[in-house]
Parts: sequence; structure tokens; C-alpha cells
Amino acid sequence: MREKKLEVQIGTGPSNSSSWVKAIAAGTAAALTGTSGFAQTITTTPVPGSAAIAAVPTSGFWTLTLMAALLAALGAWLIRSNHAQRAARSICGVLALALGLVALGYNPSVRAAVASMWSFTQPGGETLNIPILPEGSSQEPSGFTPIQFTNASGARLKISAITDPASISACFPSGVPASLPTTPLPIGATVCAQNLELDQNSSCFVDVASMCTKGVATISASPTTLSFAPNAYDSITVTAHPSSLVSATNVVPTIPQGSSLTVMSNTCGSQLPPGGACTITLTSTSAEGPTNVVIGGANTNAVSAAVTVAPNTYTVGGVVSGLVGSVTLQNNGGDSLTQLSNGSFTFSTPVAQGSPYSVTVAAQPATQTCTVINGSGTMSASNVSNIAVTCSTNTYTVGGVVSGLAGSVTLQNNGSDSLVQSSDGSFTFSTPVAQGSSYLVTVAAQPATQTCTVINGSGTVSASNVSNIAVTCSTNAYTVGGVVSGLAGSVTLQNNGGDSLTQLSNGSFTFSTPVAQGSPYSVTVAAQPATQSCTVINGSGTVTASNVSNIVVTCSTNTYTVGGVVSGLVGSVILLNNGSDTLVQSSGGSFTFSTPVAQGSSYLVTVAAQPATQSCTVMNGSGTVPASNVTNIEVNCS
Repeated sequence: MREKKLEVQIGTGPSNSSSWVKAIAAGTAAALTGTSGFAQTITTTPVPGSAAIAAVPTSGFWTLTLMAALLAALGAWLIRSNHAQRAARSICGVLALALGLVALGYNPSVRAAVASMWSFTQPGGETLNIPILPEGSSQEPSGFTPIQFTNASGARLKISAITDPASISACFPSGVPASLPTTPLPIGATVCAQNLELDQNSSCFVDVASMCTKGVATISASPTTLSFAPNAYDSITVTAHPSSLVSATNVVPTIPQGSSLTVMSNTCGSQLPPGGACTITLTSTSAEGPTNVVIGGANTNAVSAAVTVAPNTYTVGGVVSGLVGSVTLQNNGGDSLTQLSNGSFTFSTPVAQGSPYSVTVAAQPATQTCTVINGSGTMSASNVSNIAVTCSTNTYTVGGVVSGLAGSVTLQNNGSDSLVQSSDGSFTFSTPVAQGSSYLVTVAAQPATQTCTVINGSGTVSASNVSNIAVTCSTNAYTVGGVVSGLAGSVTLQNNGGDSLTQLSNGSFTFSTPVAQGSPYSVTVAAQPATQSCTVINGSGTVTASNVSNIVVTCSTNTYTVGGVVSGLVGSVILLNNGSDTLVQSSGGSFTFSTPVAQGSSYLVTVAAQPATQSCTVMNGSGTVPASNVTNIEVNCS
């Protein structure tokens, strides 16, 4: 417990032999209790007709005096000693003296003795100061030590006056605490009061706690935290405690320097009676805080309220539609919200009125793109709820490149989206396909004379357009062929003057080089068999959508006539070829057997019947039929 009191001033009055002792005691008390002055007093006067007797000092005073004397003697002896270890003793003496004084100052019983050793010693009356000794913290004392005054004057005295502290700060230098301290007097103690008569060695107690608090009022404030928007206001209710003995005077708020807070109104007035209440209304034109506003009166404790001036805040939100998966939204680049389904949303952090808001998509769904409508603006005096976040599944085009096309080809995606391509180059189906969905490109209608094939035509659409589909077209080609019959040997056939084929036997044949659909074909005999002639039937035309297989090549052996010249004939002669073919020649001149002979076959012409009067001979009559008629046979008749 740290004690506090005002400076001791010895009151005026008749002096006696104990005045110097009293001064020493008072000085010692001041040193031990740390007091710097007094402002409140108690005054005694003699009671008429009372006899003076010898004064008996209080036991507390003599105990203190004896202890001080012993300590002083011990110190003097140590310092003045002539012992060989004078220096050491001197040091020990000083330390002992210091420790003794410290022990004396912090010993509770000694301090109590000092606190209660005030005595009236002047039979003719005197004025003594009343010390203020706070208990507990000197900043917020929990009580004040009651002061005992004893009549040691030898005469019957009467207390003629007791003065209160000159100011509240004498008792509460750090301000009136919220809870006023009270200190009960000892049981059975007599309270010092005006006109109280004290016999010799009798005493009374001054209730310092009551003296310090009887002019004090306590107040409370509600609420202790205040919050309002700029240019708005709010009020604090101040209540004077009903147990206060006096009114609270001049209750006002103290606003810190630099604050924009101002007092809009104060209904507390100059006097706030016990149990009364008043309001203090604060306002501000700009945001600040929390700012600590202290409220108090001239005779009250101080209460405080934390005042925050901040704009009103409102929520920002709206509705999400079309969502598949999750989307992360963000307001003003910082407040994030992950939405997992369609429906309303609200950001967790409100936005101050007058401040901007800007809602964006921080992370799109895996296969969708979400757009924000009404996503930015300035906060008004209500919640924002008209933001629309519309999500749609990402779609990408499907296409590629066509090459080798002659005419037009019809492509189809997923069995429904058709596209007619009429030239080589890139193509794109008109209907996009959702990301994550499959695509399948096929040829729905081939070109008139071509076949187109699709490469990379199927797959799953990722997060980009499909452009690697390749459609390769080539003109349809068909084989040209037919059947050879009657062949003896080999025949060389040719198609379109270039594609040659040597056929060695009867039967089907096919040229090795197909002919494009729609192109002409023309089959001819490039080289006849050695002794035959082959003819082609159905040998030319235009290739349609199938192989040509109706060409007929018919081969037959070549035949030539056998004949010559008859000369000198008179009458008629019968000639014979190969023993079977007969010819009657009735005049000179050329002749020809009616039956041709196959090329390569032999012929033998003889005279089957001579003329009646002549004899005919045959020259060149036999041989092998060459590749021409035999006309060199001579028949000479004589």
C-alpha cells in the first residue's frame, strides 16, 4: 500500500517543551508516508473550567522516537569508531542505518503508529492537519486510513472546527475513481465531530473516506461503444448513481485533439441530481475511430466511450444461373466466394456506402464460362442484389481440311450437323460442340465420281476448337476387262492407247490400270495372233460406278484363197485342192478354189480330170498358205 497525504503544517497555538518533539515526529511521519501537504484541519479549544494535568505521550510516538534514537546512536558509534577496521565498520554502519530506516518505513505496524500518532498537546487549543493516507493504489485508492487524534494536552478539549479538503484533487489527484472508496472505523471508535469534548488521553477518529467522498458524485455511461456513419449521430446516456450525496456538476465530454467529433447536444446541464440521467449526442462529418471520448464532471469520476464513425455497410450479391460445377466470384479483387450451385449468393464482406463494388469471375467452371451482368457500381443505402452471373457450357467448333476433292462432298458431325464442301480447303461445322462432349465426323454423301475418307474424325472436345480433321478425296477408278475366245497363240490388247495386255489363252482378261469413273475407255488389238485376227466387241465407252467386264475379243484363224491361171485349155479340166475342193475350169484364165485354206495350212492342187483331148500339168501346185491369197499356181494344158 502506497500512502499519500498533503504537506504537514503544524498548527498555531501555545508552545511547550514537547513542540520540538512534535515537529520531529511530524517530519518523520512525512518522510515515511511520502506526503507533500495538507489542506484539511481539525481545531480544538479548551473546555472552560477544566483543570490541566500532565500530558502523557502516546505509546506509538515513544516507540517511534526510541527506535529512531537507537538507530541514530548505532550509526554514530560505527562512524566514529577507532577500530582498526574503521572503514569496514563505517560502511556496515551506513548500510545498517539505511536498512533500518527502510524496514521502519515499510513495517506495517510502524506505519500504522505513524498514521495514528496525531495528538493534541496544547491545553489552550490548536489546529492540526488531517493527513490523507490512501489504501491500495494511489491512482485509484480502495480506501483511506481513518486518522486517530488523541488529547495529550493535559486539559479537557473541545473540537471547535473540522475543515474539508480544499479540492477533490487533494483526495483524488488522478481523478475520482468509478467506485468510491469506503473505510470502516474501528469497532467502538468515537467519531471526531464538531463540539465533541475529549478528556485527557481520550481520542476520536476522523473518517477520511467520508470526508473525501461526501462532495463527490459517481456517474456511468451507456453504451460504452458507439458507431454511426459520417453526418449521422448517436447518443450516450449518462446516469448519476443514486447513492451519490451530491449532484454531478458540469458533466461534459472531452474529445481528443484532432478528432472530427463534435457535440451535437448535451442535456446534462450544470447539475445532474443523484439517480438522474442525461444524454450527450455526438456527430462527425468524416470517418474515424475508434476514438476514446472521456465524460466527466467537476466532481465526478471519468467514464469513457469508444466512438467509431464509419460509413454504413451493405452486402453485395445476386443470382447464379446455368452453373454446372463450381465458380469462384470475387468482389473488389479480394473478397472471394465459391458458388457450387445455381441460386442466390452474397459476399461475406459488406461494402461501405459510397464505396465502389466490382464483381468478377476469379475462376471459371471446368467446362463453362460465366459472365457477370450489373457487376459494378457504387454502394447506395441498400444491399446490392441485382448482380446476375450467367454460366454456359463452353462450345467449340469442329472442322478441318478437305483435299483432292472434285465436285462436292457432304460431311456430317454426330449424325446430324451436315456440311456440303465444294472445294478443297478448310471446313467448319456450323453447330459448335460442348466442351467435354464427343464429336464424330463422317461422309454423308460422296462426290459423284470420288470416294472421300476421314482421318482424326472422332474424339472429345477439349478447351479449344477442333481443327485437325483431314478429309482426303480421290476419284473412283474401275478396271476394264472382258473375255477372249477363239484364240490360237497370243494376242496383245491395249486400252486407251497405252495400257497393254498380252493374252495367251482364251478366257477373261483385265487391264492392270484402272480407269477413273467417268473417263473413257477404248480397247483395241495392238498385236494380232500370228495366224489369226481378233476383233473387239463392246471395246469402248465411259467408266461408270463399276468395273467394265463386258468386252468380248473374238479371235479366228486367217484363211486365204488358193488359185492361179489356166492356159492352153480346150474343153474343160477338173482341178482338185487338198483332195476335196473341186473346181471345173472350162476356159483359159484365172481360177480360184471356192474353199479358202487357213493361213499356215498346206495346199495341194492337182488335176482330177483331164480335158478330153488334152493333158494339163500343174506348176506351183503345193505349199503353205502365207498371210495372203495363193495366186501363183499355173495349169498348162496342151
